[in-house]
Amino acid sequence: MEMIAWVLAGLFAGLSVYLAFRRPRGSPPEPVDQRASMTAGQDRAEEDPGDLVLNGMARYLGTAVLSPLEDSLRKGDTRGAVEDAVDALRDLAFHAQVETESAADRENLISVILGVTREYTLETGTNIKFIGPNKPVHVVLAPERFKDALFLILANAGHFSGGQTVEVTVKEKENQPEIRIRDQGPGFSEEALLKAFEPFWTTESDALGLGLFQARKLLEGQGVAVDAGNSDEGGGEVVISLCYEQ
Repeated sequence: MEMIAWVLAGLFAGLSVYLAFRRPRGSPPEPVDQRASMTAGQDRAEEDPGDLVLNGMARYLGTAVLSPLEDSLRKGDTRGAVEDAVDALRDLAFHAQVETESAADRENLISVILGVTREYTLETGTNIKFIGPNKPVHVVLAPERFKDALFLILANAGHFSGGQTVEVTVKEKENQPEIRIRDQGPGFSEEALLKAFEPFWTTESDALGLGLFQARKLLEGQGVAVDAGNSDEGGGEVVISLCYEQ
């Protein structure tokens, strides 16, 4: 079992280097308390992206993998810790993979949203309340990348709703479709409003902090605007603004 622990630690270390130094492609793309404007980070002093990634990875490795493994080795029962480490490795591998390009196409936004919300509810058991038009809303987007981003945002909202219903609202604002995803949690802290979309930033020691970061990257590549903040009705919300088909 000790050998398994060291092998897993080595795999995580290798992935950390891969994430820190791999070159992102042209259109790059767990829940964390991180909802903020996509441009908020630009107002702060520049940080070395490599250091940010390595520091975040070091935190994750230490708290979610190495410490539990070391503790289980001392107790002589490593099975549970190894299984948890494998699950953490799978999460990290999912976020590390390079996304394939998805061609933009004319899509019915309502159908896309309803499909993702059904999938999310089936997988997690979290209820989604949809508020929107009963007619098609046609936009041009890369559907698979958009679905992945929407699922990640729903996962973040569902986590902070504590199992309560997540609200998804679609409406027209300034002649463009707008999606609001609102949870019933405590809302964003001031720090979260600044750091929401930073890689590996999270308020939870055993979380990756890559969900909203990756969702933003997936949407940015399609020219879709993303913002976040606190709803007047309570809870945090992420706002996605699209354009009608040209």
